[in-house]
Amino acid sequence: MTITTMLAPPMPRAPAVARPVDGGSEAHPRSGSDARGGSDARGGAHARPDAGAVADVSDALTAARDALAAVPREVQVFRALDDAELLDLTRLAADEVRLAQLHVSLLAGEIARRSAPELGHSGLAQRTGHRTPEEMVRVTTGTRVADARTAVRVGTTVGGETPTPLGDAVLAGTVSVAVADAVRTGLGRVGGGCQMVCVRGVGFLRKEDTDDHDRQGSSSAAAA
Repeated sequence: MTITTMLAPPMPRAPAVARPVDGGSEAHPRSGSDARGGSDARGGAHARPDAGAVADVSDALTAARDALAAVPREVQVFRALDDAELLDLTRLAADEVRLAQLHVSLLAGEIARRSAPELGHSGLAQRTGHRTPEEMVRVTTGTRVADARTAVRVGTTVGGETPTPLGDAVLAGTVSVAVADAVRTGLGRVGGGCQMVCVRGVGFLRKEDTDDHDRQGSSSAAAA
């Protein structure tokens, strides 16, 4: 049995940022423990990437929020659009939503990493008074429980130590957070007769590509 998943149009891709490691040599952002925040016990003090890269993320997200806040909201402006303009702007707005969901998922995945069950009360969520990383994301973002769980699931997939086709597709903007979560949870629930899912623009993803992440998130999801 094969599931074919329809995708949203690709989003604009962000330029890859090479982070200096060991005296300036470049490393792929997903390569090695240093590029992923160190090889410590997850929630503890860990090596940071280049300070400029961290500042760039903060500045870019702040600028994006401010730019969106400056978009006109008068109903008359939207009523004055012709049909083509209306559809074009609807697509642009959808891109904004998908990019925002991707950023929240990346952050939620890191919250989950720092709140791993094996860290006990020293985990980020637990030591700040939250039972689970999903609960921490829900409170921090003001979203629904379902949205927080989606963000953590997809963020865990994207932020796993071993890259997967699904995680790479999410980062590239080929697969939206919503589609990635549908693929991931769908593969986790079907029986052994369904081993692959066909994602247009990505190819076939094996069930094994998401199994490790399902196991990583099962404890916290059950407690949420």
